[in-house]
Parts: sequence; C-alpha cells; structure tokens
Amino acid sequence: MKFFQNNIQKFYVIHCLRASFFAIPIMVLFWKDNGLSLTEIMLLQSLYSIITVILEVPSGYFADIYGRKMSLIIAG
Repeated sequence: MKFFQNNIQKFYVIHCLRASFFAIPIMVLFWKDNGLSLTEIMLLQSLYSIITVILEVPSGYFADIYGRKMSLIIAG
C-alpha cells in the first residue's frame, strides 16, 4: 500500500508543477526581445486562450466517438 501512496503524492507534485506555468515569463521576455509590445503579447495570449477553449469541445467529441487513443495520436 505504501507504493500507491507514494505514487499519489508524486502525482500531486507533478500536477502542481505542470499548472504553475514557469515558461510564461520566459516567453514574454523572448517576445519583448523580438520586438513585440506588451499589448501585442497579451493579444497573442488571449487569442491562444480563446482558440484553446473553442477547440476543446470538438476534440472531446472526437475522443468520445473514436476513442481517446486515436484522438491523442491525431493531436500528436
């Protein structure tokens, strides 16, 4: 049972690290260094977020019909 408990703790640590978005400040600095203004960067991030939300529904529908594995293969 100790083995499963360790895996659960590792899962929570990995989940927290993935959700912390460490790369975002680096990306902003990169884009600013390449000539984008802060307004353009925020518009770019907004567009990315909107597209992500819009495409979540069709990808979920596709996964329901053809299976999660096929959906991940096509997405990859």
